[in-house]
Amino acid sequence: MGFSIVENSYPRSGRALGIPLVLLGAIGAHMIDALLWLSNHEVSFIQGFTHTHVKQAAEEKRDADDAFFLHGKMDNDMTFSLQVFTGVNHAEGSKLSIYGSEGTATLVNDRHLHLGMSNQDLEEIPVSTGYTVPNDLNEEAKGYFYALYPFLDNVVDYIKKNYLDSDLPLFSDGHKNQMVIELALNS
Repeated sequence: MGFSIVENSYPRSGRALGIPLVLLGAIGAHMIDALLWLSNHEVSFIQGFTHTHVKQAAEEKRDADDAFFLHGKMDNDMTFSLQVFTGVNHAEGSKLSIYGSEGTATLVNDRHLHLGMSNQDLEEIPVSTGYTVPNDLNEEAKGYFYALYPFLDNVVDYIKKNYLDSDLPLFSDGHKNQMVIELALNS
């Protein structure tokens, strides 16, 4: 299936497609965004698979995905793999991998970024945010702080100074992510 099938269509939610999406729609959208941002290239081919391991829990019937696997190729021939496992024994969380002739980059559980140039070992890259998390935030809010605060800084700069930072995601980026998800679901 080609990307052209959905490139001009309006993105539909998993529910509208008749597919209850949890992880692919939430975490997957962020992982696709990270893939496009880290690589600075477009997806040219993708295959996807979602699965529900835990179909019954606490008297609740579950039909939403608790695992997904996306594999594909970028327009410059890099390949990628995105996968999430949750809700199962020995779950590994999330992993984004980008492979190319010049090296490999991985992002594990949104916390550990590794880079290896061709024929070199993968090395963890320390990521400095330049921001300090306020002590009065609860643990859940602290987890989102490093992503949200720079985003809000960029939004303020765009509104006040008419400066569009290349890292500021736009609605068109979200639309592109939804098209990639839809293409993966239709593969």
